[in-house]
Amino acid sequence: KIASSQHCSLEFAQAMASSFASANRAKGSLGEAIIYKVFYPSVEGAVARRLLQLFYFALAAPWFIAWWGLIRYAKMAYFFVSGNTFELDYKSILAPLSLKGVVHVGAHVGQEAATYQELKVPKVVWIEAQEDCRKPLEAALQRHCRQEDVVAITAISSQAGPAKLFRTDNSISTSLKPLGEGHKNYFPFIQQAEVQDVETETLNGLFQRLALKPQDFDFMYLDVQGSELDVLHGCEDVLPHIRYIMTEISSEEHYKGGCTEKDLHAFLVRHGFTLLQRQMPPIGHGNAFYAR
Repeated sequence: KIASSQHCSLEFAQAMASSFASANRAKGSLGEAIIYKVFYPSVEGAVARRLLQLFYFALAAPWFIAWWGLIRYAKMAYFFVSGNTFELDYKSILAPLSLKGVVHVGAHVGQEAATYQELKVPKVVWIEAQEDCRKPLEAALQRHCRQEDVVAITAISSQAGPAKLFRTDNSISTSLKPLGEGHKNYFPFIQQAEVQDVETETLNGLFQRLALKPQDFDFMYLDVQGSELDVLHGCEDVLPHIRYIMTEISSEEHYKGGCTEKDLHAFLVRHGFTLLQRQMPPIGHGNAFYAR
């Protein structure tokens, strides 16, 4: 019996070692598939969502622990199973506001188009650095009857000039800044695909080029992977008209040279904004809503 018990223990240890070894192969793993379900659950209802999150964290434990370590895994599991979400509820934030227009920097493929149409936001300027996103973005706007919206495929920064765009294989993590250690540690399945030469322009310059009126926009959405302050430093003509800002924030270096939450907060406070809502998962990357 003792020999049998030792044999079973050895088999269990070997199975766990094999599981954790495969967990380190992040690309195409079960862990990669599940983490998006954790961040963006499809079920309604708090109880159902918590039970589903608990199931996901148990199922993907070998991958998540291999990537994050046991302590961070426990913190992440507690955060999501307790009912928290990866991002603030953008729709519920917008719903009570009467907006003139939105400057949406980091449009990707227009995932928020349905929300803007449902809430009758009059006009949105969609700004995205990746040319590959143009067709799906325009298709989303057409599908949701956003005829008054403007699409600008351009990279926005603090000044105009040549720059590098660090493309990732999942598209949504593409940035004017390379991936930092935080991003690599928490999302090892996301990899840099190529580096592309681009010309940046400021938000002020874009508004002038497209003959847009800053006074027609009072909400700004920033989803630019560490370049939030760069965008804000180049929009001194637009910023005075902005009353609300939804922005990504990072307390860890997810992008090399990216702005920290502390510096971004200090800038916004200096310009009269107050933090109203904040969501920061244990990975050190979340979002925040400001108003003035």
